[in-house]
Amino acid sequence: MHNYDIGRLKISLEFRDLETDRGLSIHVFGPVDGSIEEILRFDCFENKPHYHTAFSYRKNPLVPIVHADPFGWAIEKLRTDLKELLRDASAEEIDRSELANWDTSLDKVETTGRQIVADV
Repeated sequence: MHNYDIGRLKISLEFRDLETDRGLSIHVFGPVDGSIEEILRFDCFENKPHYHTAFSYRKNPLVPIVHADPFGWAIEKLRTDLKELLRDASAEEIDRSELANWDTSLDKVETTGRQIVADV
């Protein structure tokens, strides 16, 4: 797993090979009611890409990702809609000062993710 700490958020990347699908997963951990939880997970799978909000603590339905490049879509979603995603996951609001390096960090996450997939 590849990990990135960005303020109170942590992003972990892993390639998952399941019986029925495979692909890169982006796990986003952050603060919820004083503890750290998996607030988002983007499963950028080959057959049925989707994402979850409040993955580890609430039974929210998965949301399909309908895009030719699910991983690129997920990175862009994190880049542009983080505040909404955190709200949907009932996570604590993250101060902009904590995210001063957010775009740079997401660039690194994207580069690493694309390399992981190329190496599989």
